[in-house]
Amino acid sequence: MANRQVRTTHNEVNGIYGRRRIKAELAAMGHACARHRVARLMREAGLRVRSRKRCRRLSSSRHALPIA
Repeated sequence: MANRQVRTTHNEVNGIYGRRRIKAELAAMGHACARHRVARLMREAGLRVRSRKRCRRLSSSRHALPIA
């Protein structure tokens, strides 16, 4: 049952939540489980956290300096 709950919670949030947030969601729903258990269930099910795209900082192209 816990494995199914972890999988459905992970799918509901589009794979953004990791073990900490999934554990908090399960606790809010009334399912008691430890963080290591959630991490193990995620690992066994092959669930990975989707990382966010980071902003890429580019240098200003509006300068009069020569390009190297």
